[in-house]
Amino acid sequence: MFLVLTFSGAYPLVGVWGLAYHGMLPGGSAHRWLHIDPGEVAGLALAPPLFLAALYVTWAADGHAGVTRLLRRMTRWRVGVGWWLTVLLGLPALGTGFALLLGDTFITPTDPVHLVVAQLGSVAVNLIVIDLWEGTAWTGLFQPRLERRCRRHDRAGCFPRRD
Repeated sequence: MFLVLTFSGAYPLVGVWGLAYHGMLPGGSAHRWLHIDPGEVAGLALAPPLFLAALYVTWAADGHAGVTRLLRRMTRWRVGVGWWLTVLLGLPALGTGFALLLGDTFITPTDPVHLVVAQLGSVAVNLIVIDLWEGTAWTGLFQPRLERRCRRHDRAGCFPRRD
């Protein structure tokens, strides 16, 4: 049911935005007056329907207690400081390194403090506005149910073992 709601409701909204952005429908300049990246508009169109589909399917399958558990898991993150440092510092450093290896240069002088503050602000906004809701739908609802289903089938001998 989650996939039906997602692929019939959430993803067509992103498709409509893509058509508008490429000039096939009116409203393609919405990202300019919103002052955000076109990809973030797609995330904004995708996150609410995904989250609502996850809430509905959880409620239908597990009732009010299931919805409460799903919402509680949204704030329980089990990652250490090293992981956060890797993501927040390592990935930008890796991206900069690859850019330099591929021929990019440091032509424009940049204030590193302003850059870091701006990027952390962007990460925070994306986390709150898009990623938290989308992640709850896919990794909070869909992935655990798919894993349980695969484990049940594996015990029944449905999947061949690779030794």
